[in-house]
Amino acid sequence: MIFLILFLVIFGFCIQKRYPQSKLLAGVQSSYLKYGLPLFLCAITALNPVDFKSSSLVQVGSYYAGAVAVMLATFFIFSKYFRTLDPSVAALTTSFTNTVMIGIPFFEALGARNITQLLYLIIPLHAMILFGTASLLSFSNNKQKQKKSIVEKIPSITWALAIGLLLSPFTKNLPYALWLQGKLNLAMQISTFLVLGISLGGLAFKGFAKREVLLLTGLKLIVMPLVVYLTFKAFGLAHAQSACFIAALPVGINVLAYAEEFEKNASDTVAASIFLSTLGFLLTASVLVYLFEI
Repeated sequence: MIFLILFLVIFGFCIQKRYPQSKLLAGVQSSYLKYGLPLFLCAITALNPVDFKSSSLVQVGSYYAGAVAVMLATFFIFSKYFRTLDPSVAALTTSFTNTVMIGIPFFEALGARNITQLLYLIIPLHAMILFGTASLLSFSNNKQKQKKSIVEKIPSITWALAIGLLLSPFTKNLPYALWLQGKLNLAMQISTFLVLGISLGGLAFKGFAKREVLLLTGLKLIVMPLVVYLTFKAFGLAHAQSACFIAALPVGINVLAYAEEFEKNASDTVAASIFLSTLGFLLTASVLVYLFEI
């Protein structure tokens, strides 16, 4: 699977470099992020029933308490010191975790069951809470400049997950639901990594050294896991290590969909943050595995 991922990213990257002005590639990237990815996530969420009576919901709530705290701090920093990047995009970038693409395969490889169980509970709520918070921040920050209402500012991914979550109770007895979910997840991964490669192919490499990108990556890989871990410890909850691992995952490509839909000038910065945080996660994960003795 790792080799397939690398091939898809490199393939997409090479195509974009070969045809840098291609309207077709730009259309494919934009359409997938705006429509394709939300439809995939809606279907996969609908096929993954969630037990809302589970005691783990308290842990999920604590995870989001830490994530939103990081979002608010990032929003304040970028509102004050970095005028070149929309602060709501920055806030979302530092808190959104790539649970589906990186998290589940990584933690299943480690055999860490408690982490994977927590992941599956977080996924259906992930974009709803974090995208919703970012949209609210964006609306409050730009309400005098924009014509869109807060409802229109909420991205399609959030609506897709909300619909999928509402449909999930009706699919629990559906024949071959797990088989279909697996096939859809594979198709989503193939499509997403190809689009990620196309996005990276459109970047100027000097963009990776921007202060904004380095700060976003540092906040995501260091500050976010620390805040979530301390939040769990403060509430005396179990699985603090699991939540810390989830928080340390790289930036999710879903943030690109948000930037593409609402703040197009931020797409390059977000793509660079995804790339650097994915590379940096290798180091962060190694440190956490050593510290937690997993």
